[in-house]
Order: sequence, then structure tokens, then C-alpha cells
Amino acid sequence: MLQNSRSAGVLLHISSLPAGDFVADATRFVDFLAEIGASIWQTLPLNMPHDDGSPYQCLSAHAGNPKFINLQQLVDENLLNADALQTNGHAALGDAYFKYKQHKDLKLQKEFVKFCHENVTWLGDFALFLLLREKFKHASWNTWPKAYKNKQPALMRQIKKRFFNEIGVIKFTQFLFFRQWQTLKHYANTNGIAMFGDIPLFVAFDSADVWAKPHLFKLDAHKNMQVVAGVPPDYFSETGQRWGNPHYNWQAMQRDGFGWWLQRMRTQNRMFDMLRIDHFRG
Repeated sequence: MLQNSRSAGVLLHISSLPAGDFVADATRFVDFLAEIGASIWQTLPLNMPHDDGSPYQCLSAHAGNPKFINLQQLVDENLLNADALQTNGHAALGDAYFKYKQHKDLKLQKEFVKFCHENVTWLGDFALFLLLREKFKHASWNTWPKAYKNKQPALMRQIKKRFFNEIGVIKFTQFLFFRQWQTLKHYANTNGIAMFGDIPLFVAFDSADVWAKPHLFKLDAHKNMQVVAGVPPDYFSETGQRWGNPHYNWQAMQRDGFGWWLQRMRTQNRMFDMLRIDHFRG
């Protein structure tokens, strides 16, 4: 999209838009960028954050933040009732899954099945992780009972069967997130605006990634962090910074051809036209 020439853009996170979602204010911002001759819109990471809201400490390296989903659009598509939206806000997103199942919209069904297939390497683990995280009142996964903490296969099969619909809600919510984002990205690209993403080099310890694939991180026998990421003292901080992220087990990653990283980059490359890896030198 971008030629070999100088370009100008603006960094504005979705949460800084008046409505804080992917629809009306976002498309107006694209119009503004095109009007002033800018060609790049950069955002912060769009992943689902912890309760503190930081986009640099997220529950998944893949999953998007449901709060960016425009609910009125779901009402317009008959996936939500207006009354539920007014009463429950984003908590009503679960209703969209059941409305979807009732309507049997074949086009939407095909889109959802395709989305689940394209994201099979992370979506199922994330849905299980989020379900269990709610069960254990947002406690970090390493404090869960041993069978849950260790992702015991027989138990996980029972959970999937027992909470089939709850897991479906989580997956469908992610589908809605990426669907609305792709609509916005297409609108931006059509108007000559490239979407510029930002991803942190490290992931949060309390995340679906570390819970599902602990062997890819430097953890001890009890699955506690052996090494904690940060930076040494420098001219920004006399004492350095302790970020609290686990470090990667690069040897383990190399053994499977860095599959985890390749999938992470595939997800991000589908979302953005260009990427910045925060603290790449880390």
C-alpha cells in the first residue's frame, strides 16, 4: 500500500475515540486522516487486557478486546436486543451467540466456522482459559487447583463438554471482534490509510499462552517464573524496571520451528498492514 516515499500518520488507540469502538467514530477518524493527507493509523495492542486495562499485559497474544465491539451494529444485525444492550452493555455479548444459533444464518455460520478453523491453534485454549479464569475469580492460573493449573487432559474434555455453550460464547465474541475490525481495516485501506499495529515482545505470565504451552517459557517444576523480563538501570531509571513477564525458552521454541511466534505473527499480519514489536531488542 505504501510507496517508497515519506509518509505521515497518527497514533491513536481505539479507546481514545469518543465511543471507544470500531464503528462510527473510527470511520470518521479514517475520513479525517484522509482529509489531512495522512496515510497511517497506528494503534496500541488491541488484545484483551487484564483488569487494569493495560494493552501491554494481556490475557492472550491473539484474542481481541471485546470492549471495542460496537454493540449497536449487533442490534442492527439482529444479533442483540436493544433492551439488553441498554441494560447490560457489553455483558449482553453472550446473548449474540444464542441469537446467532436461533437464526441459522448460513452466511454467518460459514464465516464463524471459517474463523474458528483459521484460529484453531489458539482459540480453543483461550476460550478454556477465560472460562476457568472466571470460575476462579480472575486469580492467576498458577494458583488454580493442580488439575486445572496443569491442564489435565481428561478434566479439560469434561469442561469442554459441560460448558459447551459458554465456550461458544467466548469464541463467537472473538469472531465478532475480528469481524468488525476487518470491516474497519477494509474501510481504512480503501481510503488510502494503512493500519499500523503494535505488539509487546513479551507476553503476560497470567495469560492463555503461558497456561496452554508452559514448556515454551522459562518456568520451574512448579510452573513459576525462573526468569523475569525487565531492563537494567539506564538513563530512564536508576533502578531499572521489573516488567514481570516470563522469558521465552528459545531452545524449546526452536525445536518446533518457532511455531508459536509464526502463529502470533500470522494473527497480527491479518489484522495490520505493518507492525512494530515493542522492546524488540529485549
